[in-house]
Amino acid sequence: MKKEFVPPIKFKRDGYYEVEADKIKNRLRMSATGMWSDPADMPNFNSDTKNAVSHLKKGYTALVSLIGSKPPSFKMTGYLKENQQIMISAGLKKSAVVVDENSKMLQKFVMNVLGKLSKVPFKAFDTLEEAEAFLAA
Repeated sequence: MKKEFVPPIKFKRDGYYEVEADKIKNRLRMSATGMWSDPADMPNFNSDTKNAVSHLKKGYTALVSLIGSKPPSFKMTGYLKENQQIMISAGLKKSAVVVDENSKMLQKFVMNVLGKLSKVPFKAFDTLEEAEAFLAA
């Protein structure tokens, strides 16, 4: 039986991020670019995430790419924690975060802090291939 192609549902805002719901893999894909210094720079991020996860089933996985981004400012902590709570409430099973080579240590530190605050189950990786393999297992 041939699977029907279902295009991902995408949200892209202000050059800071892209959020995508992949119904076939039941996966949320997020990518960040640049420096996230103030929630006012990206006021739709949490609502876009909420909309995207509404297209997925409980038990979905998330793939987050931080390639090309810098660690967020401290001012973003509450906003990003709220975003992670949206994902958990929608039934997140596990997530993989791909960190940028140039700021790997600091990104991993920030993600560990945010993960502990929001209790998001995640693991950091250096490549998209490693992250995809982890999520598929």
